[in-house]
Amino acid sequence: MLEVWTAADVARMLGVPQETVIAEMISGHMPGNTIAGEWRVRATALVDWLDGAYGERARS
Repeated sequence: MLEVWTAADVARMLGVPQETVIAEMISGHMPGNTIAGEWRVRATALVDWLDGAYGERARS
């Protein structure tokens, strides 16, 4: 089954305001799409993004 998280879910997990998550999604810096007017992201897409965004720093 496909797991999809809302911007609010992502904000809680990352410990940032929901507005920050939405701004990052709108700018294209974080994966996300609007579905029925609400920002959402596939769990796998967010994990892949986090691995790329933070994994490089951990390896260097």
